[in-house]
Amino acid sequence: MYNYWKDVRRIEVVSNFPDVEGGLAIIITNDKVYWDNIPNATSGHLPFSTYEGNMIGGNLSWGKTIGANVKGSHTDFRLDGNYPCHWKDTNITATAVKDKSPFKYMISTVTSDNE
Repeated sequence: MYNYWKDVRRIEVVSNFPDVEGGLAIIITNDKVYWDNIPNATSGHLPFSTYEGNMIGGNLSWGKTIGANVKGSHTDFRLDGNYPCHWKDTNITATAVKDKSPFKYMISTVTSDNE
């Protein structure tokens, strides 16, 4: 989840260059923890969670329960935009081995400030 939002941030940065109109970030997975797991309020990864219906934006920083090794290699950052987490089904017929979860995807649209 952290890496997905870090990619969105990279697209935001590139979108500020002249002649760049924005971009898309996409995640595809059959691990239902990404869309079906709402972390509790004390979860260290809550700010990065992609559960269905969540809205991500602003300062993203790890919670107190995340160890120093993660915080050291995964620095906090800020998103300029606000991005809804809305998962959609795919036509991929394979499912997860452990729980038969289908493949789903989420797209985040980044718009340019240069419009």
